[in-house]
Amino acid sequence: MILFKQTIVLLREELRELFTRKRSLFSLVSYVGFTLLVFSGLARAMQRARDAVGGHSAMDEPQVLIERFGHSMQPEMYNVLKQLAAVPAPIVIYQCLSLVVLPTLVAMVSCDMVSVDISRGTLRYVLLRASRTAYYLSKLLSHSVLYVIIHLVTMLGLLYVLAESDSAFNAFDHLTVALAYVAITVPAVWFMVALTAWVSSWCRRTISALLLIHLFWIILLSLMVKWPEFTPFYSKITVGLVAPFAEFAPKTLLGMSAWAFGFSVAGFLGFLRRDV
Repeated sequence: MILFKQTIVLLREELRELFTRKRSLFSLVSYVGFTLLVFSGLARAMQRARDAVGGHSAMDEPQVLIERFGHSMQPEMYNVLKQLAAVPAPIVIYQCLSLVVLPTLVAMVSCDMVSVDISRGTLRYVLLRASRTAYYLSKLLSHSVLYVIIHLVTMLGLLYVLAESDSAFNAFDHLTVALAYVAITVPAVWFMVALTAWVSSWCRRTISALLLIHLFWIILLSLMVKWPEFTPFYSKITVGLVAPFAEFAPKTLLGMSAWAFGFSVAGFLGFLRRDV
């Protein structure tokens, strides 16, 4: 009970501070600007696609193409594309872009989530009022919650923009799949934050943490070339991030959660031994 109360108090403090740091605000505003540009481009592309098919629904075209050329595909690929064809292309495209951009946003905003308290000398004061477990847990939770909310708001914003730009598009018809994309992204966000917290817990300078976080991403991407099954980018894990359907979602949720949990534990164990 004490651990829970301490974690909630620290979580609220961390969320408040996230919106007062200049670098955090700059990164978040930049991300909002990026999403607005993406929304505008996707809305125009959808409008042009509808015009290209004579004003009819452009949603039918991908399904026709999949049925026509599906016989030449591998069964698993055909199954993925067939289900994706029923999802508005802008939603799928935005999900893919988010998976590329979110790690950079997490690194920019959260790279000093632990190191900033160490460099300022405030961590000792915090640990007089709360345990290390509550402190580290509050960091993971607050930052994960922030990025999940951002992804949720931007995904709902995309539906609104598409509905406003195309009268034939009904946002409520695609609300379920949009929320499915947000839900499947939760363990991926947890993994991004856990990796960032792990690096931040043994760095003192912000720039060092930022460089090391990107270095670890490069290492993981490099390992994917030869040993993809030993990385979080293994196809059986990541396919659900783009195709959050019944046969793919469980593997994504379990696999990505396992990676996130592993980095969370590794970071916490390292933090326990950290001299503050």
